[in-house]
Amino acid sequence: MPAAKTEIFYSVLRIAVEEFDAPIDTVIIGVDPEAFHPGTEIHPQARLTSTYKRYFSEDTVLSILREKVLRLFTIEQSVSSLEVLLREMSGRETDYFITWGPDGFPVEVNYDLAPEGYIEDPAERLEHGIATYPRTTWYPERFNGLSDECKNWWEEFLKICDENEIQVYAFIPPYHPRLLDNLMRINAGPIFDETRTFLESTVTGMGGTYKDYSDIGNFNGDPDNFLDETHPDMENVELLVRDLLAD
Repeated sequence: MPAAKTEIFYSVLRIAVEEFDAPIDTVIIGVDPEAFHPGTEIHPQARLTSTYKRYFSEDTVLSILREKVLRLFTIEQSVSSLEVLLREMSGRETDYFITWGPDGFPVEVNYDLAPEGYIEDPAERLEHGIATYPRTTWYPERFNGLSDECKNWWEEFLKICDENEIQVYAFIPPYHPRLLDNLMRINAGPIFDETRTFLESTVTGMGGTYKDYSDIGNFNGDPDNFLDETHPDMENVELLVRDLLAD
């Protein structure tokens, strides 16, 4: 789920363990400082999905329905819906930006059908992300420390792991070095320090493994191997996982 916060970590694991009796023995999880952000809300993909939110929210059914209806009638969603209906009524083959397989994973991306504003060129997309991320995702004016509520959800997540003898490998995911520099310029350093201290204390305190990979030098990563400002490509991912599981 995009931009998941600690409430979602908790609810997904609880669903897997309690409702599906999933035989989980290991959890490998990237936890960035934004997972503890006190000034951002959970993305609607999870916030408006009752399966997840019933574990962390006391919103009424009516309030959830109201927000869903309001989102349904945004211009962008209405136009997209009409396009799909017109294609179906005309019998034309339906084309989408992303084609999904039966297992739910994306299997093909048709860049000719990319949504408005999508930047296809990887280098241009990276530059755009590095420049805009601090103000569009980090929100420095709202990020003065880790949310106590988010910290509590993280501790509840670890409690489930401990009770079910699940081994935890937690890490701060890598940022592109230039994005990390930009974040340091807006005084994000104390937030990273607070995140490192909290994760190391809580994870190692229950016998888990914690690593800080926010700086790619910590796993000998390559700054040229990034898909965008916060997502490393598979070469960097393999280096990260090998280092994380080295012991």
